[in-house]
Amino acid sequence: MVRPFAGVIISTADGDPTDRKLRGFANLSWSDVGQITGTSWFSHLETSSAFAYRDYACPARLGTPVSGSATTTGYIGATPLRPNSPGAVTTPQNIGVGVLGTTAGGAACAHDVTNVFNSRMGQNSHLGIITTYSNPGTLVVPIGVKTFPLKGHEITGWYVYRGMLDSSLLEVAFAPQLQGRKIDKGIYHEVGGYWQWTLNPYFDIRLAGSAALAADGWIDVGRLADCNTGTGVSNCDAKNVALRGEARFRARF
Repeated sequence: MVRPFAGVIISTADGDPTDRKLRGFANLSWSDVGQITGTSWFSHLETSSAFAYRDYACPARLGTPVSGSATTTGYIGATPLRPNSPGAVTTPQNIGVGVLGTTAGGAACAHDVTNVFNSRMGQNSHLGIITTYSNPGTLVVPIGVKTFPLKGHEITGWYVYRGMLDSSLLEVAFAPQLQGRKIDKGIYHEVGGYWQWTLNPYFDIRLAGSAALAADGWIDVGRLADCNTGTGVSNCDAKNVALRGEARFRARF
């Protein structure tokens, strides 16, 4: 048996991050698990970091912004830099590099665990409020196929594209570094799959893996950082492939 699948998930963006109207769609107003893969319609994508598994880390997360008076306190992906703080690179709207949402550049840069929407980007972009409603919108396109070659065996493969609908949020946050340049809307491309062997109703084995490559928008963000840990400045190229694999042995009683 062969079952192809395809889908499109779209959610609105906060088109103007400098105003008081938060129009970015999110299923919750705070950062939390969305459990979209907890339903049978999406469960075959539960190991995809591009779809709804724990997201990949921010690009060049250990680098500092390339221009301005930034110091090592201004990690891309760190908490927001407030005015007059060491290393602060601000805009007139005071949306800092903390727009990428994760603390100290950790994992899950764009979305939370099992949450398909880009809810993490922009959470910290407005002073005095932390909300998922300030985000660049979401465009997620999964396509793939589920096959059942033998009884108890399932082989599933997929391609997932993740992007933004409006990159204005990042362009305002990194305006001093961009100097008028634009950020593309693409985040990354991922291919992956798994083989699952269900021996009986109580026990199964699954081998899964995926590979992701930064799209143009994530390359634009990565190049804003300094990847040279020594003296001098060297822009990050954001060309490394993110690899992930797992072996799961599960018993259910």
